[in-house]
Amino acid sequence: MARRNEHSKEELREKAINTAESIVTREGYRSLNARRVAAEMDYTAGTLYLLFKNFDELIMQINGRTLDALHKSLSDLHASGGGIEELAIGYIRFAKQHNNLWKLLYEYHPSSDTLRPGWYHEKLDRLFLLVETVLQHSDSGIPSYQIRIATTALWSAIHGICTLEMDERLQLSVDSSAEEVARFMVKRFMHQ
Repeated sequence: MARRNEHSKEELREKAINTAESIVTREGYRSLNARRVAAEMDYTAGTLYLLFKNFDELIMQINGRTLDALHKSLSDLHASGGGIEELAIGYIRFAKQHNNLWKLLYEYHPSSDTLRPGWYHEKLDRLFLLVETVLQHSDSGIPSYQIRIATTALWSAIHGICTLEMDERLQLSVDSSAEEVARFMVKRFMHQ
């Protein structure tokens, strides 16, 4: 009997994550709250707090899925021979395609004192490790002891370009697409 209860709790957790993810995908994360998720599941908001420590934990589960999808997308590009430039463009395209989930990932700030769990940091590290690996095997001339900082600098710049594009502010400063700006920046970065 205990196994059935644990299993049904896991099923409810999965349903809550799916429901919350669907709301974010359709309407953005600002439309997301515990009552809304519970109502779409036909449960009370209190049920969510039996399934998750707090609302931030539910958000982290959605963000974990988004990080997994982003990693898969970029890994597929790398596996098909894509270099840094292709990863940068892939990142921008992923953000455009999954706009609301991407914004949740980067704009949502937990209201509680919840620390990001170890599994969450591992997902983030896995993304940076992919970029590090590609950068290490490129002809950039960056010494191996500077690869980590180069990865952080490069990906921060790409993220900035992407954020300006997603907020529709890139056009205020330049009459080029985010992809054109990213390609230019990567080429300059890689061949200093």
